[in-house]
Amino acid sequence: MDHYIRDFPGLSKKFLKSGMSISAKICPSLFRWFENCLQYGCHYANMNDIPALVCKEGSSVVSIARKVVCFYSILSGAKLLGNKLSTGVYCNITMGSHSSKEELTVLAMVGERFGLQQLDSLPSGVSLPLRHVSLTLLVSVCQSFEF
Repeated sequence: MDHYIRDFPGLSKKFLKSGMSISAKICPSLFRWFENCLQYGCHYANMNDIPALVCKEGSSVVSIARKVVCFYSILSGAKLLGNKLSTGVYCNITMGSHSSKEELTVLAMVGERFGLQQLDSLPSGVSLPLRHVSLTLLVSVCQSFEF
């Protein structure tokens, strides 16, 4: 109930009994971070919206979430600082040349072994930009070859 009341504060008047209170603290929300990241870029997205476990290296519990945050960070302009991005998330990027953030995102997807099966496990709204990046790169590579 607390989760829904935080997202829809108007419900609190309808469902809370008198004397009950809700926490004023805003919980981390990957979807809120994704939305802000896509609208304004990763530098304007609130880093407090990324749960601490997502930023922890080697945490298998939230491995897919960490990877998706990594990919979205790169797509929205995060800088690579060693094995971490400027958003604070660890990312394994495979070796290769790139000239755009889209190409770097694909190198990160390869480095993280994140393929079609993992994309299929994501909500469509989350996976769509990653699919678009992958397909766009594939089309540009195919166009560079003469058949």
